[in-house]
Amino acid sequence: EAYIVNWWAAEQQPVSDGKQLLYQPFELLSNSRRRLQVHLLQSLSAEFRADFNQLFEKCQEDKKQIMDQIKEKITRIRSILREQQTEEEVPEPQNRDFEDPEFVLHVKDSEISVEKWLSPEERKQLAEAAAREEERLRALRENDAGTRALQQMMGGTLKTKKDLSALERTVDKEPWMDQIPEEEMTDLQRQAFKEFQEKEKALLEEQDKYRKQLDTDLKRLRSEVQELSQQFESILKELSHKRFAHDAKFFCQELYCVRLQLALLQSVEDQQFLRQCHHDVGEIQVRLTGAEAKLDDFRGDVGAARERQDERVRHEKEVSSATHFRQQFAQSGLEPEAITALLQIFRRRQGGRNRQSIVGGTSPEPGRKSGVREATDMTGLAAAAAAEGWPPRDPYPDLG
Repeated sequence: EAYIVNWWAAEQQPVSDGKQLLYQPFELLSNSRRRLQVHLLQSLSAEFRADFNQLFEKCQEDKKQIMDQIKEKITRIRSILREQQTEEEVPEPQNRDFEDPEFVLHVKDSEISVEKWLSPEERKQLAEAAAREEERLRALRENDAGTRALQQMMGGTLKTKKDLSALERTVDKEPWMDQIPEEEMTDLQRQAFKEFQEKEKALLEEQDKYRKQLDTDLKRLRSEVQELSQQFESILKELSHKRFAHDAKFFCQELYCVRLQLALLQSVEDQQFLRQCHHDVGEIQVRLTGAEAKLDDFRGDVGAARERQDERVRHEKEVSSATHFRQQFAQSGLEPEAITALLQIFRRRQGGRNRQSIVGGTSPEPGRKSGVREATDMTGLAAAAAAEGWPPRDPYPDLG
């Protein structure tokens, strides 16, 4: 059907008051409007359900009326079949149990498989009630004079010959008509026999005509039952299509409500995430402030260490200079060659100590004389110079 795809164009209905209060999609800018929109959409969905319930109740009323009409026609069909003496089962439409919502609350005796427990007093009361009912029926049968008279005079039925149908009427044939041949009958008997034959012939013609009329009525009733069934099927099909239309509108509003609920949940999650971000930023700022303070302290330590290192380097350069070295031995009375040899030895040892301080992480302390003044013996100094591989006379005595 076309409206299953475009249900909103299937029928033009006036806009309800609840629908006029709805916000446009681009007007839902706050959570309060979203919540109000959800409530309005839910009320609109309830209106859709109420409208369909009214249609369903109307369909139930139509079904009841059609079933009553069908039952009347089936009753007439069964009476025709009985008159035709035809054994045929004619199905009669019945309401199913699950069509009644309150059926689940009703309990039948056949559904209880366990025998009901009765106390001795209840059993005694039931037995007395059954005995009284049996006595009442027996007395009614004995004292019913009308029933006995009907049974004796009219065979138990109130139908007269006028009430009998053509198929039920018969022509009484006297016994002598079968016993006496027609050739031996008297004139009065022949006249009576002729009248009997004429009545019998007229009755057979009437019965044949009535039988044809019954067949016509039977076909007409069957066709009317079929038309009524098709009429209800068309009503039911139309109701099914209307249900699809109402379901489409209902589910559309429910889906809209779900999307709004998701938007509300997303807003709550965003607020929580924003608060967490603000909290994290505060903690990080505190940590950053502490790190900057530690960095300032570390910069001070680095500056002090650099100053100490520069002082050590300056002191080492000063100590390693030839002028300073010669000043230390100015009052020693040593010869210039010996002082030069000692300077070479000192520089050699000073270079080894510097390499050890770089590898081992130590540096010479300022003001330390490195044991130079202990070598006062000239012979010892010469021997030490020879052991170090330096000649006693340096071609470049002052490189410092």
